[in-house]
Amino acid sequence: MNVFNVIMILDESGSMESLGKEPENSINSFIDRLKTSDTYKNNRILFSLYRFGTPEDITVSYKKVDIDNVPENHNYMPWGSTPLYDAIGLALTDNKYTYNGLCHIITDGCENSSRLFNREQIFDMISKMEQQYNWKFLYTGAGKDVYENSSSIGISANNTVSYDNHLPREFISMATYQEDEALTYMENHMNSLNIS
Repeated sequence: MNVFNVIMILDESGSMESLGKEPENSINSFIDRLKTSDTYKNNRILFSLYRFGTPEDITVSYKKVDIDNVPENHNYMPWGSTPLYDAIGLALTDNKYTYNGLCHIITDGCENSSRLFNREQIFDMISKMEQQYNWKFLYTGAGKDVYENSSSIGISANNTVSYDNHLPREFISMATYQEDEALTYMENHMNSLNIS
């Protein structure tokens, strides 16, 4: 049985408050869909969730937990700043040398407070995970600079979507689109491994 790794990196900075509970709901929706996915029927899915609000408060809610053992989340409390690079760096360091995975980053702003990792380090880490370890990265962000922000860390425009952080319904639509992309990628990728 093959193993597929899923990482969610969720912005919990203060500006995300305008979306209410929708970010938390989108995580719970994705967890539910993973549990019933075709990928899960024939493979093991390990799930990790990293939430960030300040450099001192990057929360690892789950790290490589079997998807069956991941409960719903009900503790989303936006506050603080956006140490985006530190959250990504920590998550990827925890999954270093791990094959076959998907990482979905959900944020509404630009990096503004990381202390451990810089943009160049994150770019190199993402490139290495994609090229050497069969990972895919998705980026869901708000604002006019979303595509510039994602490309600056090595995530292509094809894997990036933008939403208005004052329109929760738009966020839901974009998050669902990325869920669909993730599940399709997972199924195709794991089917190719099982065939070979």
